[in-house]
Amino acid sequence: MKSTRRSTRATAKAAATTKTRRKRNQVSAPPAKATRPPRRSFAERTAGDVMVRRVVTVPVDATLTEVERVLADNKISGVPVVDEEGCVLGVLSVRDLIEHHAEEGRQRRRGPSFYQLDAEDFDQDELEAYDLPDDPAATAEQVMTPQVLAVEPDTPLGVVAATMVRQAVHRLLVQEDGKMVGIISAMDLLRAMAD
Repeated sequence: MKSTRRSTRATAKAAATTKTRRKRNQVSAPPAKATRPPRRSFAERTAGDVMVRRVVTVPVDATLTEVERVLADNKISGVPVVDEEGCVLGVLSVRDLIEHHAEEGRQRRRGPSFYQLDAEDFDQDELEAYDLPDDPAATAEQVMTPQVLAVEPDTPLGVVAATMVRQAVHRLLVQEDGKMVGIISAMDLLRAMAD
């Protein structure tokens, strides 16, 4: 009887050892790669798909010195001007600042220069070379262009492009329920076309 128990135990132990060895030597298939949904075509994509969500802004009561610092620090040529709730009231560009300082006391033209300039229009040396006089009393609200050109996030890219052409601009704000949620430039459209 003892020998039967021993042989049964030995057989069970050998079977367990063999099973463990098989598990160790077993090659498992690599995990299936998560497949991304296919990229939508340019015609199917919207402003919300390609817009830049991190948009640098300035408050309406920012001094021009503060605005100039924001532009230089972020290496950009213009910023939206927002109120306390984040609603866009206008836009302010390097060109607006230069015109303000150059036309001291004269009525200045208020066009959509923010929308027409690209950051590439100015290199960093040019931006740093502008030595604009301090104007502690002037604020972003006084110098900004109060024109807000915007599209909704669900606007098809074809409509965004047509709006840029019709308005002769290089960028548009993206707003939802009156709040800015992003910005889209002509370069963003070109990248979307190249995808």
